[in-house]
Amino acid sequence: MGDFAAKVAAFVGATKKEIKQVVVQSVVELEAEAMMNLNKLTKRDTGNLINSFTVTIGSPAMQVSAETMSEGVSAAAAAAGFELGQTIHLNVRAQYARRIEYGFVGVDSLGRYYDQQPRPYLRMASQNWDEIVSRNARRAQARAGFAQS
Repeated sequence: MGDFAAKVAAFVGATKKEIKQVVVQSVVELEAEAMMNLNKLTKRDTGNLINSFTVTIGSPAMQVSAETMSEGVSAAAAAAGFELGQTIHLNVRAQYARRIEYGFVGVDSLGRYYDQQPRPYLRMASQNWDEIVSRNARRAQARAGFAQS
């Protein structure tokens, strides 16, 4: 009986490890896809927007100035601290990220006029979330030797 319990415990541990890998790899791929979309939809000037992608665990990062942009980590680096049950947030911390994503026509708080059409780099990537997770789950199933349905 003890051998069976040990096998079940090992199976549960291995399964949790694979689930964690599915989540982390999916966030890494979502981040990469959003960055790819951003490169396709926008002209890179300073690189500030694409360099403002970070991942936090537990709570989302707030928008910050360029001086504190380096806080937070990439999706791949967040893997070390993630545990099942926690929430991973993909953040785009440049202050103008929302204007690029959703567009903006009008005068901002500094008196500058914008006629910015939306360039939905993050929403386009997010629409593929289910497929990204499914693809990584299939990879996990293959590593574990499970039949795929």
